[in-house]
Amino acid sequence: MRVLMTGPAWVSYAQIYVESVLDSYSDLGECFAGQQNGLCGAASPGRLFLITGLHTGEVGFTVELYDDVPPLDDTWEEVVETP
Repeated sequence: MRVLMTGPAWVSYAQIYVESVLDSYSDLGECFAGQQNGLCGAASPGRLFLITGLHTGEVGFTVELYDDVPPLDDTWEEVVETP
């Protein structure tokens, strides 16, 4: 496992955007198109649209990269896996 990023992330309107495409913004409808979960919209290539429990402020945020299936932690309230 490699930690790609860790630290506080600013949340506004309960949203965090993770983007590798910088030519436009992450659209809620596009990012969640055809998905069943409501935590992480990953349907738009190069973008993740994350929904948090906090409306405005900082949340702890970590991005981890695994070569294999990551272990689950019973302390996590919810988990979403995206490709």
